[in-house]
Amino acid sequence: QEVLITDTTITVKDASNITALTFLKIDNELMYITSILGKVLTVNRAILDTVPEHHAIDSKGLVFSKQNVLNNLYSNTNNIDVKVITNTEGDLLSLSNATVSNVDFDSRAIRPYPPANVKINGEYWSDLVRGNINLSWAHRNRLQQTGGAILGFFDDGVTVENGVTYSYELISENAVLNSASGITGNTVTILSSVLIPNK
Repeated sequence: QEVLITDTTITVKDASNITALTFLKIDNELMYITSILGKVLTVNRAILDTVPEHHAIDSKGLVFSKQNVLNNLYSNTNNIDVKVITNTEGDLLSLSNATVSNVDFDSRAIRPYPPANVKINGEYWSDLVRGNINLSWAHRNRLQQTGGAILGFFDDGVTVENGVTYSYELISENAVLNSASGITGNTVTILSSVLIPNK
């Protein structure tokens, strides 16, 4: 079924070879499967450095069956060997028969994390904003995410890493209306005076 951007449950066609506490990748979004009931997966959305996305009906997903994938994604090495196992109605390809592929990682460990739980005036992805814009978000920490609980986009914040700052740009019709950088907190107010009136 279609997965909306705020959904935390996903119904799949067949969950018989999926186990909880594993990783799921759909399109560019990584998720963490916390529980399974029948064909319904409960997930933490947009884990690590990914952001929530809308996923169309019949989107393909890739399940990582070993929890140490998390550490491999953020290890100091630049490449790892992986095997992708196909699963059809007839059978599951044996891991020993799967082809080995070498995957290069492009400095993922040093990329900045996006903030999580981002809200505009207390709402997710608002269609209409009136007055001032109160922007808020939750801190994420790369060390915590790779060594502690695996938090999703909608989870509360954690202790921020030393030296982390935030920036934003408010853009309308390709014009930057307002911007700021060097923000150390997790809230900012953008005054309505910088907004273009809705015509």
